[in-house]
This record gives sequence, C-alpha cells and structure tokens, in this order.
Amino acid sequence: MRKYHAGPIRNADLAELAHMNVNSFSRLFRQATGETPQAHLTRLRVEEACVLLHEAALAIPDVAEATGFCDRYHFTRVFRKGRGMTPGAFRRMLAAGQ
Repeated sequence: MRKYHAGPIRNADLAELAHMNVNSFSRLFRQATGETPQAHLTRLRVEEACVLLHEAALAIPDVAEATGFCDRYHFTRVFRKGRGMTPGAFRRMLAAGQ
C-alpha cells in the first residue's frame, strides 16, 4: 500500500495480491491493524501529504494529485478530518516553526 498509495487501490486488488477472498482480507486486515484497508490507505496518503507540504514547494493541488486525491477540495476535507486543520494552515504552522 505504501508503495502504490498515490494510485487507485481497491480492496479487491489487495485481496488478489494476498490470494484471499475480499471479505476475508478486509476482516483480517482490520484485526491486524485496527483499520479498514481504505482507512489505512487514506492515513498513508495524508502522512505523505504532510511530508510534501513540509519539504516540497508544491502547490496544494499538486500535493493532492501526488498523494492520490481526486481534487484539492476532497484532499482538503480529508486532510482536515485527519489533522484538524487545512493543508494551507498546516503549511503555515510549519513555516512559523510550531
């Protein structure tokens, strides 16, 4: 998942790689990680976005695209839900040294 986080990843694709039934894969993944596969993927994407917002001079729409979000607005909603602030506020906080 970490390697392909920027592209579309379906549970069926992951289950096929593991040679498992989709429902069994999803259940075992959740038991092992405490997250659904898609929640885990979203968390990985937000973590990578944090790195890019900190280290790269990419515009926010470019960060959204690089981390697999369909557009800036969806990225902002998901980022705010996961981090409690918008990507722009996160970048400003980092620039201020907090």
